[in-house]
Amino acid sequence: MSTGHVVGPVKALRSAYEAASVAVASLGDQESWQPTGCIGWAVRDLVFHCLQDAQRALVALHTFASEPTDRDAVTYWQDWRPDTTGAANGRRWVRVNASMFLDFGQLQGLYLETLAATVHAAEAADPAQHVRTQGHVLTARDLLTTLAVEPPSTTWI
Repeated sequence: MSTGHVVGPVKALRSAYEAASVAVASLGDQESWQPTGCIGWAVRDLVFHCLQDAQRALVALHTFASEPTDRDAVTYWQDWRPDTTGAANGRRWVRVNASMFLDFGQLQGLYLETLAATVHAAEAADPAQHVRTQGHVLTARDLLTTLAVEPPSTTWI
């Protein structure tokens, strides 16, 4: 697929990531410690969590699988259990790692660069290519759809 040919999930991802980039680019260090709509998380925690999603997407878009898909954009979510010990440990891991950035500008810059790289990779991806992420195989189109429906929403910040 050429970079100029943008399909639905890619367009949605680009739109979500551009809006998030605008919101995050305008934040200062003091604002990064403000609470969000995600209980217990400051802005920097949420930014770090969304950075991890974008990094996972970059890896997945470059990790081709020859096996048949075992998930699509809807069934991808079936393993998620929010009220488990593993989910709680994941939230704590994000909180601790996000707080390790002494200057929010470092996290902010990494976030903005990674979102831009993810959009670039998404635009270059073959939507039918099988990719691997989090122990599952799905098409690049379905991966991008999952990212677009769980965007780093500016309403969370």
